[in-house]
Amino acid sequence: MIGDIPLSPRISMQFTHVRIVRQPISSWGVSLQCELPMLRDRSANHHTRGGSVKNEQEKQMILDIIKDYNDGPSSLVQVLTVIQERHGYLPQNVQQLVAKEMKVPFSRVFEVSSFYSRFSTEEKGKYEISVCMGTACYVKGAQVILDEIKRRLGIKENQTTADGMYTLVASRCIGACALAPAIIVNKDVHGLMTKQKLEDVFSQYH
Repeated sequence: MIGDIPLSPRISMQFTHVRIVRQPISSWGVSLQCELPMLRDRSANHHTRGGSVKNEQEKQMILDIIKDYNDGPSSLVQVLTVIQERHGYLPQNVQQLVAKEMKVPFSRVFEVSSFYSRFSTEEKGKYEISVCMGTACYVKGAQVILDEIKRRLGIKENQTTADGMYTLVASRCIGACALAPAIIVNKDVHGLMTKQKLEDVFSQYH
């Protein structure tokens, strides 16, 4: 179950791999918690992220995903998850296509896309920087880290730099409290962050 939405038995649930940068797993002392597990796409290992459906090739890719993962209305979360993994985000025309092919109201697709923080309805940068603002991270200086990243990039939360490189997000607890304050860049967790350590982090993503 994800919330009140049952998972389809056709889908083999797997958490996406999370790499801990410079921190041995044994030092965590906690297990990761995700409000929505991201599904591995069974049809490809590497994806090229795109924008809204711009051509027949992109449309066919989305139709193929729906065909492979659609097991009725209860599989809507899985379908949207895989589309975002392949396509990058869920713009309105993609949501409309999903609603039409799955025969569910567009309002329901929009509701699910908007509710789960893992989904994005706007295009993101090449690197998404999520600053954990959970209690443990916050009391250990997450706001200072967030403010410094905003200063460096010249953007606010939920904005993307003009060159399309970075998107900044203030997220809920990521379940890595032993590494507080922590940030995630795409799927890489960087813990025990300081303003000085940000220089090293940014040098890895450019």
